[in-house]
Amino acid sequence: MEALTETNTKELYAALLRYSSSLTGSPWDAQDLAQDAWVKASAAARGASHPNPEALLLRIAKTTWIDRCRRQQRFTRLLRSGALKPVNPDVQLPWTLEEMFAAVLKALTGKQRSVWLLAEVLEYSIRETAEQLHMSEGAVKSALHRARQMLEAVQQELLLSRRGERDPQLNARLELLSAAYRSGNVAALLHLLQEENQRQAAVPASFQSKSRTHLRPSRPAVWQIPSRSTIHCAA
Repeated sequence: MEALTETNTKELYAALLRYSSSLTGSPWDAQDLAQDAWVKASAAARGASHPNPEALLLRIAKTTWIDRCRRQQRFTRLLRSGALKPVNPDVQLPWTLEEMFAAVLKALTGKQRSVWLLAEVLEYSIRETAEQLHMSEGAVKSALHRARQMLEAVQQELLLSRRGERDPQLNARLELLSAAYRSGNVAALLHLLQEENQRQAAVPASFQSKSRTHLRPSRPAVWQIPSRSTIHCAA
C-alpha cells in the first residue's frame, strides 16, 4: 500500500476495527480480525500504492472472516455428526475452538489428531496430508480410519468438558492452537500439535495437566499498529 502518515494510518486502522466489530460482534474477535487483515493487506501491497487502501482492508477483513467461519462451522459439524446425543442439558452447543481442541487432544493420539485435522477438517487430500506429515498414504488412511472411529469419544469429552476446570496453562496452549487454526496457519498448527505430542510422550499422563508451559500467540508488528478470541459463527 502507499506510504501513509501516522494520522491516516490510525484513521484507517480505526475504520478497519469498526468494520471488524460489525462482522464479529466481539471486541476480542474484532481485534484479531483487524490485525490479520492489516498484515495480509501489507503483504499483498508489498510497498506498492493502492487507490483505495480502506476498501482493500475491508474487503480482506470480510474474506478473512468468511474463511474463519467456514473452518469453524466444518469443525463443529464434524464433531456434532454421528451418535452425539447431548444428554447433559447444561452443555451449550456449539463449542468454542478451545473446547473442541481440548477434546481432540484428549481423545485422539498424536498421529490421529494431525491426520484428522488435515484430511477431515481442513479437507486436504490423502496425498497432501501424507506429504505434510511425512507419512505414507497407507499410514494416513489407517490413522484417519482410527480417528473416525474415536469421534464418539471426542464427542463425549465435549459433553463432559467444563472450560473453568482446565489448567490455565492448558488453556493458553489451546488458545495457540485455536489462533493457528483460525488464521489458517497450517505450519504453526502442525508445529503446536508436534509440541503437544512430545510433551505427552515425555510426561506421565497423571501429571500432564500440571506440566504445561504458558504461551501466548505473538503478532507481527505492521505499520506500528498495536495489536485474543472465540468465533461466534452459526454452526
